Amino acid sequence: MMIFAIKFGARVSMTKWFGGLFVVSAIPIVFYFYTFGLGLWERNEDWAYLGSFFGGVLGPAFTLMSVVLLVLTLRETRGSNKLQLELADKQYFDNYFYNSLTAIKLSLESIKYGRPIRVGDHYGNFFAEASVWVVDNFIIHQHTDYNEDAWETAKAFIQHHDSLFDSEIALLVPLLLKIKSRPENEQQRYLTLINGFIDNDKRFWLEVYGMVWSTELGFTLKGINFSSLPRCIQDKVLEIESQGLET
Repeated sequence: MMIFAIKFGARVSMTKWFGGLFVVSAIPIVFYFYTFGLGLWERNEDWAYLGSFFGGVLGPAFTLMSVVLLVLTLRETRGSNKLQLELADKQYFDNYFYNSLTAIKLSLESIKYGRPIRVGDHYGNFFAEASVWVVDNFIIHQHTDYNEDAWETAKAFIQHHDSLFDSEIALLVPLLLKIKSRPENEQQRYLTLINGFIDNDKRFWLEVYGMVWSTELGFTLKGINFSSLPRCIQDKVLEIESQGLET
């Protein structure tokens, strides 16, 4: 669609140029025939005068038309090539984005994280275990709000899980860096796709892991709203807040 718009715009420019040159070329021809008449002359000199007139007046005009045509054609080709390169680059990035995101998602959903966590009580996976641990061991600090305390408690848990998400982070960090290098109008779209593709609990624990064990991921996530507290931790925060209000 965009390529068609460029070609259409170039055709409009050519039409304007040639229309203007036609008018400019037609004016001296009209004056010539108005002054000297139109007909089949008997003298060779009259035909020579006519040829000299057309050569001197219309020759430069036709030369100018050729130059304009060449310039407009080059502009159209350059614009079309630039757009095709942009589309090819976007298609390449989209393929890379979806392949990387799929690999991260499959890795986070692998059996590695899907194990029972308590005797007689199965939460189903590591992420649920981690969130329940935060709820059961919530650490309240002074001079901070309860949301910050929740993040700090989660960091205390993840400190015992070094190298846990290294394979996922090896894919996630380059992906996020490439997203940050995209135009601003595309960045939010890709980040939204990540949020829809990987559920919040997994993204939360990846972000917590980056705060503790991966300075590269922590730095990359700056300025990105990557995750929020899991639902059960949010409920714990609300519970503590309500207890504080009652006292």
